[in-house]
Order: sequence, then C-alpha cells, then structure tokens
Amino acid sequence: MQEGSKEKLDWKDYLAIVIALLETIYLPIIILIFILFFAAIVFTLLVH
Repeated sequence: MQEGSKEKLDWKDYLAIVIALLETIYLPIIILIFILFFAAIVFTLLVH
C-alpha cells in the first residue's frame, strides 16, 4: 500500500513540476508576444 501511494505522489509531483515549468516558460513568452503585438500596432500607426 505504501509503495503504491508513493508512486501516486511521485506522479502528482511530476505533474505539478511540469505545470510549474510550463507556467514559468510560457508567462514570459506571453508577455513577449503582447509587447511585440503592441509594438507592431504602434509601429503601424507611426508608419501610416
């Protein structure tokens, strides 16, 4: 019983680590996309 619960805990831990990594990786990418999108709009307005 204990070994099984340990495996489940490890699986949940791995899932939590993956989610945390994805959040850590994607948050700056999302911010970067917003900055680039905003910069593109500003650049387009300045050009026209």
